[in-house]
Amino acid sequence: MRVSAREPDRTREVVRPGSPWLRLVVVVVTLSIAGGMTLAVVAVAGQLGIDPKDLQGPGAVVSVPTVTVFLLYLTLQVLLVFGVQRVVHKRPVSDLGLRAPVVKHLVIGFAIGMGLWVAPLLLDLANGSKTIEWNPPAGVSPLTLIAYYCLFLILLTASSFGEEMVFRCYPIDQFRDSPPLMLAAIVLSAVLFASVHFVIGELSVGRFLTLAVGACFMSYVYAYYRSIWLLIGLHNASNFLPCTFSGNWKMGGLFSLSGEASGTFAELLAFVAPVVAMVLFYRFRPRPAVDSTE
Repeated sequence: MRVSAREPDRTREVVRPGSPWLRLVVVVVTLSIAGGMTLAVVAVAGQLGIDPKDLQGPGAVVSVPTVTVFLLYLTLQVLLVFGVQRVVHKRPVSDLGLRAPVVKHLVIGFAIGMGLWVAPLLLDLANGSKTIEWNPPAGVSPLTLIAYYCLFLILLTASSFGEEMVFRCYPIDQFRDSPPLMLAAIVLSAVLFASVHFVIGELSVGRFLTLAVGACFMSYVYAYYRSIWLLIGLHNASNFLPCTFSGNWKMGGLFSLSGEASGTFAELLAFVAPVVAMVLFYRFRPRPAVDSTE
C-alpha cells in the first residue's frame, strides 16, 4: 500500500539552529523530565487514593478521577515538548509531524498496525488455545455501551498522540541534520519509552524488548514520513487488540478471551513482526512526494 506523504526537498540541506550535541543534551533532559512525570503521576494517584495500576493498560478503571489524572499527565508531557520546541529550539510546533493528510494517515497506519499485530491472536484462535466471548453485562443499554466505547476511542487516541509526540516526533526531528545523533536519539527514546511502561507493574524482559523494538519501528516510519498521524494509527492498532479482548467493557473490551496462555511461537511472532516490518519497509518503501515549499 502506497502512503503519500510530504517531506523537505532532499536537494536542500536540513539545518537546525545550535550545536547538535547541545540539542542532544536538551533532548535527553526533556525526555528525562517527561519520563519522570510518570513517577509523579504514581505519587499523585496514591495521594488521591487511586491504585496506579488503574491508570494503565486494558485493565484501566474508567472513573472521573482516573481519567482526569491520565489526561492531565498526557497534557503536561505534550505541553513540555511544545514549550521546549518553541522556546529552546526556536522552531514551530507544526514541525513535529503535524501535517496533512490526517484522516488518511490515521486509517492507513491503523490498517497496517492491525495487519502486524493481529497475527499472534489469529494463531491462538487457529490452534484452539483461545476462544472469544461477548463480554458486556446483559443489563447495559446500547447508549451506555456506545458512550463508553467513544470514551475509549478518545482515550486510546489521546494516549497514542502523547506518547508519539514525546518519544518519537520530538527527539527525531531535532537531528535531521545529524543522522548519527538521530540514531542515538531513537535508541534512547525507545529504551525510555519501554521503561516507563514498567513504572507501574512488574518488569518483563520479553515485554521490554517487544516495546523497544516496536518503538524503533515507529521511529523509522516517522523519520521517513514525518507524519504523527501514521504513528497514531499504528499505535492505536497495537493497543486496540489487547483492549478489545480484555473483557473490560468500559475500556473497549467488548470481548474476552478464555483458554491457555499464548504459546512461545505466538509470543515470538509478536516480537518479530516489527522487525520484519522494518526490513520490508526498507526494501519496498515508496518514494515520498517532495515538498518544495520548505
